[in-house]
Amino acid sequence: ATGLCNLMAPFGVPGVLTALYVATVALGVVFHATAVVVLMFPVCVSSAHEMHIELHQTLAILMIGAGCQMLTPVSYQTNLMAFSAGNYQFTDFAKLGSGVIVAIGAVTIPMVCHNIARSQAASVPTLI
Repeated sequence: ATGLCNLMAPFGVPGVLTALYVATVALGVVFHATAVVVLMFPVCVSSAHEMHIELHQTLAILMIGAGCQMLTPVSYQTNLMAFSAGNYQFTDFAKLGSGVIVAIGAVTIPMVCHNIARSQAASVPTLI
């Protein structure tokens, strides 16, 4: 987490969130989403603490990234079922899935940067 934060610090919050998204998607190529969340959760918590980012922002990126298991047929069970039933090639998943993952990231990261930070600031309880 420290290396990720040091590398992406010049790019600010969007850079760190992008790095978390890419790392989560990359781990999702090999591992199931549950395992990816277990592995990346401490990284997200540490990154949020080091970069003074809202924890909700890093966890939202983690959950979206963990759901993007469309790059290989072995990433998820239904991918494997479609792979065998549809006579697809192994590379067909990467061809279609990479564009979808880039599109999801391009929409999600700016929305998380803008909406979650704003909604957290608006919902801070006041003590009377």
